[in-house]
Amino acid sequence: MSRILDFDHSIVRIYSQSNQVKGAGFLVSENQILTCAHVVALALNVNSNTAEMPTTEVKLDFPQVAPGEILTAKVIFWLPVNPQAALEDIAVLELTTIPNNTSPVRLMTSEEYWEHKFRAFGFPKGKENGVWANGVLRGGTANGWVQLEDIDNTGYALQEGFSGTPVWDETLEGVVGMAVAAEKQRLDTKAAFIIPTNLLMAAWPKLQERLIASCPYKGLFAFREADAEYFFGREAFTDQLVTAVAQRQFMAVIGPSGSGKSSVVFAGLVPRLRSQQGWLMVDFRPGDRPFYNLAAQLVPLLETQMSETQKLREKKLQAQMLPKQEIDLPDVLRRILEKQNYSRMLLVVDQFEELYTLSSGEVRSGFLDMLLQGLAQMPQLTLVITLRADFLGYALDDRSLADALQGTIPPNHTLKGRSSRSMTYFLGPMNSQELRSVIEMPAQKLGVRLEARLTERILKDVERSPGNLPLLEFALERLWGKQSYGQLTHQSYEEVGGVEKALASYADDVYEKLSEGDKEKAERVFIQLLQPGMGIEDTRKVATRAEVGVDNWDLVRRLADARLVVTGRDETGEETVEVIHEALIREWGMLRGWMAVSREFRVWQEKLKGRLAEWEDKDKDDGALLRGLLLVEAEKWHEERLSELSQEERVFIQLSLELRDRERKQRQRGRQLTVLGLTVGLVLVSGAGPLLELQRQLAEISEKNADMRAKIATLETPFNQSIETQLDAIKLGKELKKLQDDGQLRADIPFKTAGILQKMTEWWEYNRLEGHQDEVYSAEFSPNGKLIATASADNTVKLWKPDGTLVKTLEGHQDAVYSAEFSPNGKLIATASADNTVKLWKPDGTLVRTLEGHQGTVISAEFSPDGELIATASWDKIVKLWKRDGTLVKTLEGHQDEIYSAEFSPDGELIATASNDGTVKLWKRDGTLVRTLEGHQDGVSTAKFSPDGELIATTSADDTVKLWKRDGTLVKTLEGHQEGVSSAEFSPDGNLIATASGKTGKLWKRDGTLVRTLEGHQDAVYSAEFSLDGNLIATQSEKTVKLWKRDGTLVRTLEGHQDVVYSA
Repeated sequence: MSRILDFDHSIVRIYSQSNQVKGAGFLVSENQILTCAHVVALALNVNSNTAEMPTTEVKLDFPQVAPGEILTAKVIFWLPVNPQAALEDIAVLELTTIPNNTSPVRLMTSEEYWEHKFRAFGFPKGKENGVWANGVLRGGTANGWVQLEDIDNTGYALQEGFSGTPVWDETLEGVVGMAVAAEKQRLDTKAAFIIPTNLLMAAWPKLQERLIASCPYKGLFAFREADAEYFFGREAFTDQLVTAVAQRQFMAVIGPSGSGKSSVVFAGLVPRLRSQQGWLMVDFRPGDRPFYNLAAQLVPLLETQMSETQKLREKKLQAQMLPKQEIDLPDVLRRILEKQNYSRMLLVVDQFEELYTLSSGEVRSGFLDMLLQGLAQMPQLTLVITLRADFLGYALDDRSLADALQGTIPPNHTLKGRSSRSMTYFLGPMNSQELRSVIEMPAQKLGVRLEARLTERILKDVERSPGNLPLLEFALERLWGKQSYGQLTHQSYEEVGGVEKALASYADDVYEKLSEGDKEKAERVFIQLLQPGMGIEDTRKVATRAEVGVDNWDLVRRLADARLVVTGRDETGEETVEVIHEALIREWGMLRGWMAVSREFRVWQEKLKGRLAEWEDKDKDDGALLRGLLLVEAEKWHEERLSELSQEERVFIQLSLELRDRERKQRQRGRQLTVLGLTVGLVLVSGAGPLLELQRQLAEISEKNADMRAKIATLETPFNQSIETQLDAIKLGKELKKLQDDGQLRADIPFKTAGILQKMTEWWEYNRLEGHQDEVYSAEFSPNGKLIATASADNTVKLWKPDGTLVKTLEGHQDAVYSAEFSPNGKLIATASADNTVKLWKPDGTLVRTLEGHQGTVISAEFSPDGELIATASWDKIVKLWKRDGTLVKTLEGHQDEIYSAEFSPDGELIATASNDGTVKLWKRDGTLVRTLEGHQDGVSTAKFSPDGELIATTSADDTVKLWKRDGTLVKTLEGHQEGVSSAEFSPDGNLIATASGKTGKLWKRDGTLVRTLEGHQDAVYSAEFSLDGNLIATQSEKTVKLWKRDGTLVRTLEGHQDVVYSA
């Protein structure tokens, strides 16, 4: 940024004799100014074609330093406008006095300008104070000029009024030429031309003194193949790689961050192989989509005739087919070699650690298998990876990659004369001689000298700086721009801060020049560019424009101008940005501080991105939305740091919250129906029609009876929104009935109305579900509340509408059915039976498949929250995990006795299994045993997760309930029951626990404090459950349901079961 500031201070504004702005110029020495001859001619009102050098002095000022302070300069060099001449339209002015704070430009030359970004400052008509233009440089023209273009739809293009201004190349960080002409013939073209520095220098050789050649040092960028002539210090290592390529199919270059792994491959190995015949080079970074990023490099080589749109479509298709082995990678590579007329391919996977920081385990495993199997099948392929040393442990966790790193890859018996073995090369720090060549040789190639003893001083500083190469290169790059007459000096080295401080001080300087608002934005941008390390250093990551925020993109461009970040585009065309080098992460204290504050948020956000990707991969199915603890966390961060979430992340969280609310309402409706009519013998509210009629009649009564109006006014409407409201309505109905029985009901109240109100007292007896021929073990509402599935000892499951209409009987089990559970999206029903099987059905009654494999009664079948897995618990002492398509994923073995339940955690990451062996085991969803919860003295009947997933309540025949953290820590033992505990249920807010045992229920606080004992049942209490809003608790015995408030107050007793109900 300071260099660009110096550039600003070089610009002059040239006036006519009548003080009209005519163009620009720029300072190229202490007192000499370069401009166009035609600008001087306009200012002096002379013919621009005249060969005679003007003698009248030219009026000008420095608008960025001393605006309005008019100076005069004489013309000392003149090449008039002459299209027939090789060199034309150049003038040099000389000042006798000059303002303070002016600065000559840095003149640069280059053989390649294509796609370099530029900026320029000029004075088009009506903009005498000047405006900025930017765009990209193209190639040279026949007369040696260089074309440039404005590629934005906004801002100013180079036009009349910019003539004579210097053009700053943002890639080279210097002035590469002078604006001379703009396209006028075509109004739809935003093109212009510059006279490049090499022509200016040829015209006026004195410019050679001000010329600074393109910097040979790369700063924080890796050396690429085009930089090979300036790549020094790794010659011996490169020789090893070149020799190995002739013998090995797999090579890993491993070293610390900043050791130069990428540089030694791209500027060392690749150019050497390029000089040989027959090698095709392909390279890519895995990123967060390794299959796609590989396909993105292969498709253009294979499908050369496709349009860009067709290529994009083909890349996506191949990225989908490669992991499924629907296309064969070796076959694709062989076709490419044939089409491109090469015999060998070098495939470079740069920054291989991205597979571990940005990809899931499943994707990574599939990608590694594809690459290594491809090597075994294709002897023409050589694979080279670069890997950070601190990720070596992760790489060794994969057996096939570990073998490859230690010298063994899958054999290929077709190889002749070449070993199929692999080799790992560790790239250590450079020695003093190698570092000396890094410092001195690039400068020597361009004729630039280092002041005496400067090399030794730099070497001494490098030895004190771990990860020294990028810091050294950055300091040398900064030093290059401050050279004085072809020499790098001690004074300039001190000014840039030396090796140790150059990078941090430069970053601080850039940051301090930002406005207060942009400083806040900068923090948000940078933390999005870091992948938080878990036990390892943070790493850089590529972020899209959407991820850093569209509103922040102008700042991103300025940070890219300052070379703290690098912008680009992904294969879909979306703009991207990343930190220029991980050395910036290590060395810039301000960035480390930002990350320390935001680490928890960023760790969570990266997990969210993974969940979001899964949801998108599953066609945005509701089953893949956030649930449980994941949703609790997401809601928290959504409230606290909304501005730092991308639009996609916000939508994902919002849809998850909306799904939670819908499911709550559905469960609330189902819970109300269940509490008012529990399975066999208790009622189900029939729908909106009778409720609306009752509301109308209540309104009529309220008009006739003031006393009743007062009571009716206290009721909520509509009645079906709250269990408590419905119970109050029943109570009011009883009072009205009593008034009628006592003859106290007012005469003007119609008898018909009173009769309807009397029916309120019988509401809970409405719509029985009758039809099973034996005991009913469970009743489950579908997620949308439109169906009820009842499981019975009569070997069947029945599906009902809420109004009591039988929809379908599911027949097929050969023994009692203990449970029937809907999938989260309601599209499947899993039934568990004593016939040792689980059956999956559609809601229309179609049998989809039977899950066979258990050797004993299956007591439960539970879907994971995302609906992708089914856990079946059996008395054969095992739990089986199945995909919904019936594929057996894993058998969970380890319990020593019957298993009574298997329950997923709210986030779906853990499964808790409860067994008669007195233990609970926690498993990952891949079947890995995490830990065993031991402590109960008798069989464990249930294990329930709290809504946030942080606690597990286990119930046992030893008369206790135990509370555990998910890490296995025992929090509390709840003692007080006199018999075995059959159930434990958390309240929706997770603050209370309801337990059932003997003839009582108990309410406990989350910390284990007993709140109340719920007494009054005459028979054994099988379960205690909360209403969805948590305000009521229903305790269930054989023929009675009691409703209680949270404080333990009995609200109502519902009676009417004619047989045992085990679950509702």
